[in-house]
Amino acid sequence: MLSLLVLIIGLAACALSILLSRKIYHKNFYENKFVKSLVGNQKNDDPAFIVFYLFTMLLGLAESAAVFAFVQFIITGNLLVGCILLVFSFTAWAFNYPSDMKEDE
Repeated sequence: MLSLLVLIIGLAACALSILLSRKIYHKNFYENKFVKSLVGNQKNDDPAFIVFYLFTMLLGLAESAAVFAFVQFIITGNLLVGCILLVFSFTAWAFNYPSDMKEDE
């Protein structure tokens, strides 16, 4: 039961990271008021800083699946779920490869 719960949480984290991986580079996303209030500060309101901050957050979200895999393996000893989560974590990292910021058309 614990393996299934950890697998679902890790897959959800990787899926969210993959879904948002290209969206963070579009101007209408990183200049959204909600995103700016979430990651922006008064000292540094540069769009490149906000995109880098979002990029780092998505890498951390993808990495959390690998941490879940490690902890799950230590607790339950189930290597299959750990391998599945590691593969999804590496896949999410590959999708998060940085790109240029884009102007919306």
